[in-house]
Amino acid sequence: MIDTLSWTCSIPYLPDRLVELQSLFPNRKSTNRSKTKGSCTTSTRHWSLPLIGIRLSSGTQNYITSIQCELPKLLYGHNGRLIRNAADLTVALRRLDSVLQFIADPGIESIVKGESSTIDKGHISRIDLVWQYNHPVSTLRGVLHNARHPRIYGGPDLFGNGNIAFQGNRFTVTIYDKMKWEKPKTRYKNASGVCSITPSVGSEVSRIELKLESKGYVAKTFGVDPKVGLKSFPFDEAYRVYRDLVLEFTNLGNHSSTSTTSLASFFASEALRDRFILERYITHRQHHPSRASALRREAQSVVLRSFDLSSLVPSLQRLKVVEVVNPWAENELLKFMTNNPGILEP
Repeated sequence: MIDTLSWTCSIPYLPDRLVELQSLFPNRKSTNRSKTKGSCTTSTRHWSLPLIGIRLSSGTQNYITSIQCELPKLLYGHNGRLIRNAADLTVALRRLDSVLQFIADPGIESIVKGESSTIDKGHISRIDLVWQYNHPVSTLRGVLHNARHPRIYGGPDLFGNGNIAFQGNRFTVTIYDKMKWEKPKTRYKNASGVCSITPSVGSEVSRIELKLESKGYVAKTFGVDPKVGLKSFPFDEAYRVYRDLVLEFTNLGNHSSTSTTSLASFFASEALRDRFILERYITHRQHHPSRASALRREAQSVVLRSFDLSSLVPSLQRLKVVEVVNPWAENELLKFMTNNPGILEP
């Protein structure tokens, strides 16, 4: 349910311990970036540990000021699998805290929060809520290609690879084929050149990914004080937010002024075969913009009702898990944990 989480924080660290942590990972990266504005130059250091999906930044000497983490990678070494329940979320966050404890300055007691010895990571500045489905991406794209989301001003971007995205300022919806996303990576192929990843269910793994950004927007969406920011949340609350945001696609405005016509039903049905048929009709008939918009809304309403968008977000107890199985990446994480006990599991 939760993929990437980012925190804005202030955590003192020991440089030697961070160097030691990096040395444990064969694939790692660190960079220094400088930015000049007027007479002031600021420098930010970045460290990336791809195997466990952690990226750290420091804008102040010996202080971690930003944390970004793909939580599923802490459990599986890749994010084709999901944070499926509260237990998964707890383990992933515990492993993240274990990594931070490894590099943190133990002399600064204020960084430790509560009796559980978790690091105070500040407030959440980004959260990606995701789930995966045994549907072809083309099906979801066909349902939503004329849709509007009330939190995003414009319509969708339709990409040549079949993906679809609704891009707002602080809120983005992306729908794509997770299997295609994973397969091009050569390291996932076996000795015969065959990709080793497989779906856990059926043959399709389409992913709906919701990205929320900024302290205030994230906090407001989760119903907490934007000035304080979101610091933690239970798994079921994350699912509630995900469900509400997905179902907002059905809020296409007031349809009371226009009843669904047989013409709209016809185009909604034909759009499954030819998604541009309605636009060609509108151009051919030279409809007034208001009539064209009304007809698009009617057709989209028919599509959403016939597909039953709510089937993607049932009650939490009936949520079906569809994942990408990647034995290579999962084995790499297992080898790391075996060779380095205490880093992810204190």
